[in-house]
Amino acid sequence: MIPLSYRVYATLKISGERLKMAEQIAHSYFDKHRAKEINEYGKILRSREFFFIAPEDAYAYLEEIRKFAQIDKTALEKYKENKTDKEANLIAEEAREISERNTTGGDINFASDNIRKLYEQLRNKILEFGNRGEQIMEEQQKHYIAFKINRKNFIDVKIHKNSLVLFFNVKSGELPDERGLTRDLEIDGHIGHHGNGDYDLRLTDNKDLDYVVKLIKFSLEQNSK
Repeated sequence: MIPLSYRVYATLKISGERLKMAEQIAHSYFDKHRAKEINEYGKILRSREFFFIAPEDAYAYLEEIRKFAQIDKTALEKYKENKTDKEANLIAEEAREISERNTTGGDINFASDNIRKLYEQLRNKILEFGNRGEQIMEEQQKHYIAFKINRKNFIDVKIHKNSLVLFFNVKSGELPDERGLTRDLEIDGHIGHHGNGDYDLRLTDNKDLDYVVKLIKFSLEQNSK
C-alpha cells in the first residue's frame, strides 16, 4: 500500500536468485532513512517500509546494491518521463495551486509571464470577432474568465500558472476538431469541470493558436444563434 502519490525516479530489475541478497544489502543502506510513526509524546510507535531520502542519494545506493549483488549494468536505469507523465504532473501542479490560493482559475495575475502573454494573444484574437459586428463581452469569474455573445458564454478560459484550459460551449460530438486537439468531456462518461460546454483544450504555447481560434469562432457562431 502506497500512502501518498509518487513519481518513479529509477528502477533496478533483480532476478529471483539475487533478490534476497539485494534486499539484505538494500536494508543495510536504507534502514537509517526509515520513516517512523511517532505519537504526540514523541514515542516511536512503529517503523514503516518507507524512507526519507533524496532520489539522487537513493539512486547512488541502488548502484552500490547492483555492484554488490553482481547485477548487470543495464538492470539499473533512470525513468524517462513520457507525454502522459508530463500531463499528469501538470494536473498535479494545478491541484496544488488550487489548494494554495483563494481564486481557482479566474485570476490572470497568478499566471507565469509566458502564460500571461499567451492569454493576451488569445484575448486579442477573440475580441477581434467584435470588430465584425459581434459584441463580445469579457467577464472575470471565480473559476474562469468568460467570453460572451448575447449573454451566452461561448469560450471560458481557466488560468493556471503554466497553462490555459479552454472550455468550448459546444455539445458533445459537434465540435469540428479535425486535428483532435480538444477533449470531449462526455464521450467516455461525464468529466466534471467548471467551464461551460462539453469540450476542453489545454494551451501551453501559441503553436496551434490560429487553429484553436477557428474552433472558438465555431463556438461563437453556435452561441450567436
